[in-house]
Amino acid sequence: MLEEIAKKYHMTENSLRLLIKRGIIQRVPTDKDTDIVAALSQIWNDPGWLKISLRRGIKSKARREKFIRELDLTKPERYVLNRYLNAKGRLSLERVAGEVSNYYGVPPTPSAVINIFPICNSENEESFAGGTYRKNSFHYSCSY
Repeated sequence: MLEEIAKKYHMTENSLRLLIKRGIIQRVPTDKDTDIVAALSQIWNDPGWLKISLRRGIKSKARREKFIRELDLTKPERYVLNRYLNAKGRLSLERVAGEVSNYYGVPPTPSAVINIFPICNSENEESFAGGTYRKNSFHYSCSY
């Protein structure tokens, strides 16, 4: 049922689950709930509203840029990126992979270490503007 509503109103199922969790709509949506979802869909899918909301919600331009830059990253990916952004000196890929393994319970396989490199290397090259750091983002074989 949520999948159908999400598709109809161009929303994610996670957005609908959040509305249910907060008591805004019911698990089995009524006509009133459908009207609410339709109204929210019009607002949330408007780029102008998003721009205003980001400016209002996140005052600092640097924090807005960080938010947008990390929007599609998983928690381990954000950790890796921030680890390199805030590094004082050099960090080895193996060390960062070990830290990700320690904090997120993800085994530091050789492929994971290799797959971290595009995020780290692109940060050193400051290629965020084009979003190139996401082309080869790393993925582990387990869920987070």
